[in-house]
Amino acid sequence: MSGIVITLSLLACVLAISEACNQASQGGLTGGNTLPPSADGDNSYGPGSGPVPPHPFRRRRDDDSDNSALTLQSQAMSKMMRRLFDELDADDDQSVTAEEWVRRRGNAEDYRQVLAEFDKNDDDVLSFDEFLAASKS
Repeated sequence: MSGIVITLSLLACVLAISEACNQASQGGLTGGNTLPPSADGDNSYGPGSGPVPPHPFRRRRDDDSDNSALTLQSQAMSKMMRRLFDELDADDDQSVTAEEWVRRRGNAEDYRQVLAEFDKNDDDVLSFDEFLAASKS
């Protein structure tokens, strides 16, 4: 059981890194240490030039930039897990059977263990939600 969880975790990490690199190269991700514009609009700071810029290591209580980064990361992770699930689901019926699992170099015993723990509706196949739950455990 732990072997499949580790395998799924490694695949998810590789996909997450790949997705983040793609987004960064396309300008989709920005750093969180940007300064707010100054009062006169020239983005320069000095004595009397407007509000003091935020400290780069402290967050304001109303700063949700980390939350939006976590949301992006969560969305990217869900997309990657969806792609992995779709690769396992050879016949596109939105479920992974034991045959599909083994065909993709999986171990039948690992599949039985995953089913025993995560197949909530006892239909002997993994739906995407069950697959996602197994990957998060």
